[in-house]
Amino acid sequence: PIVNDHDLELLGDIEGHYQPVRRAGYKGERIGQLKEYLIHDTQINGSEWDEKHKRYASWEAIMDKRRAWPRETSLKRIMLKFIFKRLPFRPHIAFMHSYIFKLGLLDGAVGYKLAKSRYNYYKLVKEARRDLKRQ
Repeated sequence: PIVNDHDLELLGDIEGHYQPVRRAGYKGERIGQLKEYLIHDTQINGSEWDEKHKRYASWEAIMDKRRAWPRETSLKRIMLKFIFKRLPFRPHIAFMHSYIFKLGLLDGAVGYKLAKSRYNYYKLVKEARRDLKRQ
């Protein structure tokens, strides 16, 4: 199934799209798969991280509200996502999953930083959902 999120002005042309979908006016371009590795440099900090992830969190909240995600085929993933999206302490669970269950604590400061960033992201998603309900 195609998820076309191009009507959301929260994101730029190349970020956040769940899967490739041609925009109007781009009929001849091929959508393909990279054959080489891509370096995804995520070393951003402070306000740049905050702004980027606020947009991602808003996008996720809208996709949840629209129920626009592609259908999962694995019953296990369906159940896990169903439960995770409804947890009242989702940011805390994401932190614990990353830091404790996935053993991020063994990675020292880097593991903590990753777990903390997951906590911060899901906190932004929670705020974005709350903002959508107010609208």
